[in-house]
Amino acid sequence: LKQSLKPFFMGLAGFIVFVSVEWLYQISDYIIRNRVGVSKLLLFVAYNIPYFTVLGIPVGVLFAIFWVISEMSTNREITAI
Repeated sequence: LKQSLKPFFMGLAGFIVFVSVEWLYQISDYIIRNRVGVSKLLLFVAYNIPYFTVLGIPVGVLFAIFWVISEMSTNREITAI
């Protein structure tokens, strides 16, 4: 469990950043057309972070599982099992 927390949060954070940037790219036409300010844009992203977190939890778990299995394989612990 201790080995999997760091990769879990790395995967979760990476997913949130990726989805946020992708989402901002999709609505960029609307942002430019209506001249949305940076403060409103950051507030809008902040309101969507819980939704992105819920979507990203499975990605973080999957990333952590792959990371731990890779570490176990590197240390020959998979062979020992």
